[in-house]
Amino acid sequence: MLVLFVVLSSCTKNEENKPPAQEQEVYYVQGDPINLVEGTTLSDELPFKIDNLEQFKDSYIVSSVYFTEKVKEKKYSTSEEGRESRKSVYKPKKGALFSFKKYSSESGDSYGFESDDPDQWRFGFEIDSSGKLYRLRKPNGFQILHVSITPDKKYFNFLIYSNKDKDSKYLVSITFTTDPINEDIFVSDKNREQYYYLRGPGVIFNWPQKVNLDLCYGGYNSKVLLKRVTEAAQMWNTAIGENIIQVNLKKNYPPFSDLNSRCVYLNKSFLKNRSGATTFPIFKMAENHFLDSDIFLWDGHLANKYFTSFLQDKNKLEKLDLLAAVKSTIIHELGHFLGLGHNFDYGVNTSIMGYKEDYVELQPYDIEAIRALYRR
Repeated sequence: MLVLFVVLSSCTKNEENKPPAQEQEVYYVQGDPINLVEGTTLSDELPFKIDNLEQFKDSYIVSSVYFTEKVKEKKYSTSEEGRESRKSVYKPKKGALFSFKKYSSESGDSYGFESDDPDQWRFGFEIDSSGKLYRLRKPNGFQILHVSITPDKKYFNFLIYSNKDKDSKYLVSITFTTDPINEDIFVSDKNREQYYYLRGPGVIFNWPQKVNLDLCYGGYNSKVLLKRVTEAAQMWNTAIGENIIQVNLKKNYPPFSDLNSRCVYLNKSFLKNRSGATTFPIFKMAENHFLDSDIFLWDGHLANKYFTSFLQDKNKLEKLDLLAAVKSTIIHELGHFLGLGHNFDYGVNTSIMGYKEDYVELQPYDIEAIRALYRR
C-alpha cells in the first residue's frame, strides 16, 4: 500500500512543467498510528464546492508524512549517522499534478481529485444538493480524519487513516499546494554556508514574523512542561534578539496535520527507532518561509528512558523537574522548529543541534547560526 502515496509521476510530458517531487517521510510507530491523533479535535469538512474547484487545478504535493506500525525490528547504530538512518525517506521522481475531474453515472455525479497518470491514487468525492463535496465515494478502508486549508486557499491538507489491512494500519498527512515554485529560494547563501539549516547549509527558511506555538496537552504536569517549553523558547528568542516564539497552553487542539496550528504534542506512543522527539516542518514553495511546523515529544520513549511513568504520575515529573536530557530535547526540537538542521561537526564546534551531549544551554555556534538565519 505504500506505493499509493510514494510513487508520484507527472501528468505532463513536458519535464520542465513538472513540480519538484517532495520527499515522503516514513516513520514506524509502536502500536496503532491512530493513537497519534488521540485527544485532538478532528474535522473532516471539505472546503471544496463545484463552483470553486478550478482554483485547485494543478495542485502538487509539498509534504507527505506516513506513519505505520508494520515493520520488522532493526538494530540501529548508536552513532549520529545511525540515528539519522532510522528514518526512511523516499525520493520519487518528478511530482504529479492533481486536479478535480467530474464523473457521471446512473447513481449520480461525483468528482475525483487525481493526477492524469492512471497508475496513481485518486480520491473520489460525493456531492450534496448544495454542490459541496462532502465525503469519500467508495472509501475502501480509507478514512479522511481531518481536512485543513490556509486562509489564502493555496495550501490544503488531508489526514488519512487506513485499517483496511489489520496487519498494516497507517496514518498519512498529505499537503497540497497551488503556489508557484520559486527555485531561487533553494539556493544556498554563500555568506551563511557555514551553518547547517533544515534544507541544507546556507539555505534560508525561517518564520517571517512572530509565531504562536501551543503546548497541546491537557494531562498531568502540563504546567511543568509548559514552563520548560517556554524557557527553551526564550533561550532562542534571546539569541535572535526578537520574540519570534510565543508559547501558550491549549487543551483543545487539532491534529498535527492542521495547517493553521503549531503545536508541541506529548504522545504516549513512541517511534520504533526510540527517538525522543520529532519536528515536522512544511515549507512554502514561493518564498523562503515556513508554512507550518509541529513537534512530537514521544512520551513512550521519554518514560522508558527517564521515568517509570511520565503521563500518569502526578508527582514524579515535578520531583525530577525534567532531567537535563529532556530539557536538551526540547531546546533541540525548538531549534528545528526555527529552522536549524543537525550539526555533527563535533571536532569543529559544539552544538545543541547535535546528539553527542545533552547540553541545556545554547552553544556559541547555535547562537551564531540562529542569528544569521533571522538576519532581516
